[in-house]
This record gives sequence, structure tokens and C-alpha cells, in this order.
Amino acid sequence: MKKFVLIVGALLLVGCGPSGPSKEEASGPSKEEAKAAILEYIAANIQTTYLFCPEGDGEYKHVGTGGENPYYFIQLNKVDDKFWIRSKQEGYEWLQEPVYSKVYLMFDLESHESYDNKSIFGGVKLGETIKDPHNGDRLRTYYFGYIIETSVTESHWNKYESSKSFGHKVLEFNTYPLISLLLDRVDLRAAPDEYRIGRSGYADFMCEYSSKEIFDKKLKEQEDLVKAAADAYKAEVAERQSEEPQI
Repeated sequence: MKKFVLIVGALLLVGCGPSGPSKEEASGPSKEEAKAAILEYIAANIQTTYLFCPEGDGEYKHVGTGGENPYYFIQLNKVDDKFWIRSKQEGYEWLQEPVYSKVYLMFDLESHESYDNKSIFGGVKLGETIKDPHNGDRLRTYYFGYIIETSVTESHWNKYESSKSFGHKVLEFNTYPLISLLLDRVDLRAAPDEYRIGRSGYADFMCEYSSKEIFDKKLKEQEDLVKAAADAYKAEVAERQSEEPQI
């Protein structure tokens, strides 16, 4: 009888295993699932504001931005009027993900030999690199700007009392380890250098509301300039490489 009870008990345990709740089911969604839910919610609910920011007046223009006549296009993204979204999953309320925005720094067409391929803005170059058709070496790059995808942090600007932005609410566009751009939410002035924003004598980038249509048109104009320059250079390279050697 004792042996029969043990066998029946073992069979019951085996039978309950597959049909009972798994450990994962009992403990709710995983961290990866909670994160995926946040990202899905962000993708479905993004609200975008476009800002066009030409360089304003000032004795000291911004140097080191990559080219002549610089300006910014900002694709400012929010969800539920927030730049960070927290998880709504029970047990993961501490988990949050950024709503990434995009910052375009654009300027007059530039070119350089492709071995010098540094990005001083910390982003991806907007342009085209021409390669040697025979060996694949990079010959020259034509470009008109950089783009970065960045998280955004809200804060009050409490540096440099002489700044016109002192005490204002600002947005910090963060590209580790630096702040790549500051935007004054009151005056809509922007600067890539926290020392310069709103300071006397320095030229800020003065932003105004724009639209996706205006941005797309400007981007297409710049891309056409790159293509024309790149095609002309490719033709020059092809002509030189087709010349017959004399020895």
C-alpha cells in the first residue's frame, strides 16, 4: 500500500509539471519584455516638432562646427509631452527609455581627402565618399553636415548670470560624454557650447518653428549639390585612370 501511494504521488507530480504555470509566467514579464513594451509605445505615440536654427548676429561666430554658414535643423520628439517614458509593467516602474530626437548640423558643401575622416560633431556625416574603382580606397568625401540621434534632458540653466538664458528652462541634447547642443525653451536660442549660449558678443543659433516639408526640401537641395560634385569628381578620376602609360 505504501509503495502504491508513492507511485501515485510521483505520477501526480509529473502530471502537474507541464500544465502548471512556469516560473516566468508566475513572475510576470521579463525586463527585456518590459523594455520592448516601452519602445513599442514610444514608436506608436511620437509627437514631432521641427525647428530651423540659423546662426544669429554676434561678433564671435561659432567655429569648429564643420563648415561655412552653419545652421541646425532639430527634429524634437516627445511622447505624452515627455522625453523619457517609464514602464507601465508591474515591478518595472523604475525602468525608463529615452524618446530620441535628431539634430542635424548643416553648412555649405565641404570636401576633404577621405583619409581625414574625423567627425568633430560626433555624428554621422551627411554626404558621399568616392572610392577608387580598382582597389576600393577612399579618395574624397563631399559632405554638408552631420546628424546625431540623441536623448534630451530638461533642466534650468543656472550657469553664468550674464547669460540671457540664465534661469530659463533649457533642453540638453546629450551625446556622451558631451552636451552636443543646448536649446533655450524661452527664447529658442541654441548653442553647441554651454559657455556661449546667451553671452554678450557671441552668435547664438536663433530657432524658429519649421515643418517636415521645409526640412525635406532643404535636405534634397544639399543632397543634389553633393551628387553633382561627386559625379564630376568620379568623371575626373575615370578620365585620369584611362590615360595610357608611356612606359
